[in-house]
Amino acid sequence: MAPLKTHFMNFRRLSLTLAIISLSLIPSAAHDAAPQKLIPFEQDEKWGFINRKGEIVIKPQFDKVEPFSEGLALVKANLKNGFIDASGKVVIELQYYNAFSFSEGLAAVTIKAPGTWGYIDHKGNTVIPARFNWAGSFTDGIAEVLLAPDPGVPNIDKSGYIDKTGNIIIDAKYGWAQQFADGLALIADDKPSSMEFLNRKAFIDIHGQRVTEFFDDAESFSEGLAAIRVNGLWGFIDKTGAVVIPPSYNLVSGPFSEGYAPVECVDRNIAFIDKRGRQLTDCSFKQASEFSEGLAAVQTTEGKWGFIDTRGQLAVKPAFAFAYPFFNGLAQVRIMKGDTTYVGYINRKGEYVIKPVKKKPIEN
Repeated sequence: MAPLKTHFMNFRRLSLTLAIISLSLIPSAAHDAAPQKLIPFEQDEKWGFINRKGEIVIKPQFDKVEPFSEGLALVKANLKNGFIDASGKVVIELQYYNAFSFSEGLAAVTIKAPGTWGYIDHKGNTVIPARFNWAGSFTDGIAEVLLAPDPGVPNIDKSGYIDKTGNIIIDAKYGWAQQFADGLALIADDKPSSMEFLNRKAFIDIHGQRVTEFFDDAESFSEGLAAIRVNGLWGFIDKTGAVVIPPSYNLVSGPFSEGYAPVECVDRNIAFIDKRGRQLTDCSFKQASEFSEGLAAVQTTEGKWGFIDTRGQLAVKPAFAFAYPFFNGLAQVRIMKGDTTYVGYINRKGEYVIKPVKKKPIEN
């Protein structure tokens, strides 16, 4: 497991968190028939779910929630994690110290800390017994796990990979690695280092064979391309390791999503490029997210956030202090009034579905 996640992976996780502010005047609604379309939101420091109309479907009652995955949502209360269904009913008891959302029918869980990790199914049955020092989510039928391969050095964990029966299919030998994406996993050079995530990066296949050279840095594959850094500049390779977009950018600000990726130009502003390296937009944004549901959040040089579409045209006028990517038809936005932050939700037309509400200050 990577001890340090890179810039755009952090942004993606942050945007999936969707920290939405209090909605105390919104009435309850009938339960949404499609749990994958429910949206996490916060009210008075508790979390629940709303639908696209901004109606409360599951009232705020948890300390933390994750978006629904495979019909269940990971929730946390009183320092314990479990899973609920679309009605808000707890279907897997809140008993885990830590857990990940379901992926390919299984969820990684651990009962205590420090403790070992295993996997459960949708009914909470143990499918892979807890024996790993950490366990990630399954992708392509494979999950990254951490083990101490040398019993004489129990505190030195290495990354390896298991299949859905729990069998180790790639030995735990990597000091830094990430989960599989598009059939390939990113690993770091195994040269001795106190900070192995800073080592050069390469990709392995599901047999553990290295299929690319080592690069100065790299990001996981998305839509068939992966960002790589060579001599201080970033470009993209395909799954054969061939360079398809020559390194010429200061930074890659996000992965390819819906055919486009945000990159940093020589003037440090952001442009979007297609998979041939052709620019969709000029280098005219200070910051940007990847595309989600046909729109990408962008910050203009004046400092305001709005959204562009996949034609590179402005779809939502820049009017916000910050904007998160769209998720299930809505996007969280923030505005400032003096030193006070207000948080609301907009639809694809830029109309408020949930009007901005004052964000409660975090108490020290």
